[in-house]
This record gives sequence, structure tokens and C-alpha cells, in this order.
Amino acid sequence: MVCDGMEDYGDRELSQFRAHFRPTVADRIRTRLSRVSGAQLGQGVIVQAGARIERFPNCVEIGEEVIVKVNARICACNSESRIKIGARTTVGAYSFIYSSELIQVGEDCLIAPFAYIVDSNHSIDRSKLISQQNNATKPIRIGNDVWIGAKATILPGSDIADGCVIAANSTFRAITKPYEIWGGTMAKKIGERS
Repeated sequence: MVCDGMEDYGDRELSQFRAHFRPTVADRIRTRLSRVSGAQLGQGVIVQAGARIERFPNCVEIGEEVIVKVNARICACNSESRIKIGARTTVGAYSFIYSSELIQVGEDCLIAPFAYIVDSNHSIDRSKLISQQNNATKPIRIGNDVWIGAKATILPGSDIADGCVIAANSTFRAITKPYEIWGGTMAKKIGERS
């Protein structure tokens, strides 16, 4: 099957969304503008309405067939930061991915709407105003086949193994083993995928 403007998927099974998704002319133009701005986008990437790759787009690398949904933000916050998103991942509507050092997202991941993934935080030393302090950063690694639920927050230093699920509305900062399910604030292991 060849989707309008997308590559032939051959015999590979498609997600429900991808099986019915048809990019618009505006989607194609927006994606092209993201490439022109310096973002490294693989074949079949779509950047939808209102979605933006901000500040240092040349520090953003997105694999083939990724969809960045409506009003999502992907922001490399400085010229040394890096964001890498693997093939066939979907970044949900209104999700924010902000990197001051490194955020790596694997292949075939689902990031639900309103997720917030950030690898830095303000320092809070009492001797200075918070607004004048440097950020403390720690890389985030998200493996392949991971589902980040709606409104989940992934904090600096998180390492999410292949196949994991982070439940909706969770605040996560931990290191997981493959196929674990985590949820809550602060998130704890609540199960495993069967």
C-alpha cells in the first residue's frame, strides 16, 4: 500500500493511525520547511499543523516515517544539545520534547498527547535567584516499542528500556527493565507487559 505522499510499507503491519493517515499539502510544506531550517528528517516524516522544531533544528535527528502531531514542540535548547527520535515513532499532539543535553527516543514508540520530556531542571541554590541559575542536565534514553501515556512527564536521567509503558499522568524518573509498566507520581513499577 502506498499512502498519499508516503513510502510503500510492503507487508509490514501498520498501526490504526498510520493505516488511515493521509498527509495534507500543508503537512508536506511544513515538513519541507523543517528540513530547510536544518532538522535532519528521514523519508516519510510528517510535521503537522502548529508543530515546530525550535531553536537549534540542526541538532534534531528524526528517523523515517515519524509523525509529529498537531502543536507538538521539539526543541534543542542550545547548540550542544541533541534530540534523536527513531523510525516510525509518533509524537503526540501538544507534546513537548526539550533537550539541553541529550534525549534519545527509540523506534516504534508512541508518545501520547500532552507528554512532557525534558532533560534539564533549574538549580535551586539559595545564594542566587532561581532565574539566574544554570540548568542541571542529565540525558534521557527511551528504548524501542515504548508507550508514554497522555500527560506523562519524563524527567532528567530517566532510562526507559525497550517495550515499557509509562502510564498516563505519571511523573517518571527511574531506570527500568524491559517490558515493565510504571505509573503514578513519582512513578513506580506497577506491572509488566504479558
